[in-house]
Amino acid sequence: MASPCLTSAPYGRWRKSARRAGLGLAALVVGVACAALGTGLGTGLPPVHAMPAPIDDTPPEDPSGPIIEDDTRPDVVVDSITAPVRNIRLVKGRSVSLPVMVRGTFPTDSEVVTWQSSNAHIEVTPPNTVMEGPSDGSFRAPLNRESVIRIAGDSLGSSTLTLAAPGGANVSVKVRVVTTSVKVKSVTITKKKAKLSPGAVAVLAAKPGPATATGVIVRWESSRKKVATVDADGRLVARGTGKTVVTASAGTKKARFTVTVK
Repeated sequence: MASPCLTSAPYGRWRKSARRAGLGLAALVVGVACAALGTGLGTGLPPVHAMPAPIDDTPPEDPSGPIIEDDTRPDVVVDSITAPVRNIRLVKGRSVSLPVMVRGTFPTDSEVVTWQSSNAHIEVTPPNTVMEGPSDGSFRAPLNRESVIRIAGDSLGSSTLTLAAPGGANVSVKVRVVTTSVKVKSVTITKKKAKLSPGAVAVLAAKPGPATATGVIVRWESSRKKVATVDADGRLVARGTGKTVVTASAGTKKARFTVTVK
């Protein structure tokens, strides 16, 4: 029986042309090659069967590469926690808002700060609460920006509110809950710096009076923020040349001084 490969029409035409050209050996070679690709029928050669290609079961590589833990990224470093006052007298049943500054370095823009009250005379409500208990908890504080903590007087007595961050930075504020309200009568700037160069930093301080005044928190303001800014804790930063008026307020009482940046 003749091989289908050798009897195909294209091959027949080529074979006739080869014979006329005297290429008998070439025709034989082509026949053998055709047999190797087919069944080999009519050629006297054993049939050749194609072997399947081996299956590669190796999992493909992740184009993003292996996951490597980055241990070189710096941790958040909290340099300080500050408040504008360290002593607060509060009438029972009333509350006060205490601004707190948490200063530090990046890579993140916030850090978890813990708080603890020495007893249950006060109720503490921080912003962005992470965990809260009857006398302690934690909250996420933005770095280098103001956080406001609400403190309410629950019962008569004294408590110490302590705020702390990883690394050891902390601040303590003593809170005394009383029965009688006392109005603030004055505020005095006790620490100031009137002349600064651009980029310089100074820390201001003010004292409200009398010492028995209740619900008093000192607040700071600069009339020209392009010249100098003042944070809630009295940190003054000179921004540009010129003059600005810095004001310390305690209730309805105010004290002012002029800062010159040049």
